[in-house]
Amino acid sequence: MSVVTVLDRNRALALIYRDPALLDAVYAPASRGKAADAVLISRMRTHGLRVTGADHTVVSAALLKPGTTLGGSAGIRIDVGDLLQSYPVLDETGATVSRTKPRGVTHRVIELVAHGSGYLITDVLAAASAG
Repeated sequence: MSVVTVLDRNRALALIYRDPALLDAVYAPASRGKAADAVLISRMRTHGLRVTGADHTVVSAALLKPGTTLGGSAGIRIDVGDLLQSYPVLDETGATVSRTKPRGVTHRVIELVAHGSGYLITDVLAAASAG
């Protein structure tokens, strides 16, 4: 679970600091998730919004059989169960302008490839579609 938790924390930091360069420690270069999060960060900056939290609470992680990732590399798949607490969305002055909706436990399959001494996310799939 620690690999998943570290990747999620790094993603949360990218959102908190509104810094898309921090996504390089989370996603493989061609990852759809990286592109989507970069767009989200851009929108937050454009609209003067920020968050103080974005961490998921990982409740389970199970290694699935190795396979070929979206990018065609050999990788691993992890079935992850997590939930997301509600957290405030702030304006540039620090005033709360809204709150995110909490989300109960959801299962997804995260595809990872080895990178340096760790892993990067190549894709995130709905558990049912991950086969």
